[in-house]
Amino acid sequence: MADTKVDTLARLAQWKIENFGPTSPYKRSDPFKIGIWNWHLSVERNRSTYIRLFPELSRVSKEQPPIARFVIRVTSSSSNRRPYISPIFTRDYSGQVMTLPALLK
Repeated sequence: MADTKVDTLARLAQWKIENFGPTSPYKRSDPFKIGIWNWHLSVERNRSTYIRLFPELSRVSKEQPPIARFVIRVTSSSSNRRPYISPIFTRDYSGQVMTLPALLK
């Protein structure tokens, strides 16, 4: 499915979700490789929008936990296409969660 594919180039990953409506409040990407680790992205919309970046569990990630620094840019077509640009986060291992503002509701 095209909605789950993440395009990567060197240390850049881009995930474009075409259809994210009330009937599908959760999306998870296919694994994509950056560095020596395989990663997943997930987006969940409840009252707020949650974006998670986490490594795929493997022997490599247990022996050498990844340190990730990432920038997330979200563009919502329902809000006059005003982008929300997140600050840069540094996170050891997994589970970085960001709550996006109400403009994405």
